[in-house]
Amino acid sequence: MPAFKTSPDPPYEHHDIIPDGFVVFHGLLPAQCLCEIAGERHRLIVMPEEKSEAQIEWHNNKDGGGGVITACGQRVIFLHRQADFSLVWKQEATLLWFHVNDDMLRWRDTAGKHLGKAGHSPLWELARHDCAIMGLIRQFMAGDRSQSPVFPVDYFEHTGASLTFLLIDALAHEKESKAAPATLDAEQLRRILDHIDKNLDDKIEAGTLAGVARLSVTHFKRLFKATTGMTAGDYISRERIHKAQALLRQGDMTVADVAACCGFCDQGYMDRCFRRFCRCSPRDFLPKGRIVRKNGPDVQAKPGKTGHNGGTF
Repeated sequence: MPAFKTSPDPPYEHHDIIPDGFVVFHGLLPAQCLCEIAGERHRLIVMPEEKSEAQIEWHNNKDGGGGVITACGQRVIFLHRQADFSLVWKQEATLLWFHVNDDMLRWRDTAGKHLGKAGHSPLWELARHDCAIMGLIRQFMAGDRSQSPVFPVDYFEHTGASLTFLLIDALAHEKESKAAPATLDAEQLRRILDHIDKNLDDKIEAGTLAGVARLSVTHFKRLFKATTGMTAGDYISRERIHKAQALLRQGDMTVADVAACCGFCDQGYMDRCFRRFCRCSPRDFLPKGRIVRKNGPDVQAKPGKTGHNGGTF
């Protein structure tokens, strides 16, 4: 067990050890300073009372990282086993302190990756992930404050293990949610793609699509790429090419006419898009052995209605 220095001694009313090496401290902690060096176990500190106030200074000996955590109210603090730290506990309040080995993190595949070296979260946010968290914490607090604890010591051991599992899962879930890029919701995406599909032959502006999604232009561009894996401009070009391929296969329109019907600013630009996305020219999609000549109504792009300048795609 890591070296543990306290003043006054002892700092906790209960100190229980489960055979697999899990350690839980729980009880009323007077105002004092606690210091602990790096060891074999991670530290999970629960501050269940609103009056709680603490400051933690930590240092990671392995990579030289470190920092200061100021926590007030109901908080949960995670400290990696590689970190030395000092805890200034500013007034008497209930404290739950769990020493956790790596096995408790491995069961949650991404826990080690997302928890990092040190961090803290509001208890209420974690409790939203699993309503059992607050119930287990109340059991600790009820037993600590009674003259004759209602529950036997082994109850607190296993309750502590259960609570630790739930807190680690909630912490990892919270970090994953923050790490995951924001995306468009299904309704926003449907409206945007609908608008694009109905207006491929016309100018499509970034501002218009942002308005359809009820977002700023910058936010729309970022979310569209995060959702579809491509920029809005590339998506529109791809859809225009799909439409152009179908028209070219019909064999009754010139390449220039198809370019105008599909919203390309000119035949040259459609040719460049084909070579970029299809690795071939538009003429490769004409019926084999047939050269299409202009024989229908004159189809031209309207000035200012297509193109890639002036905020259009």
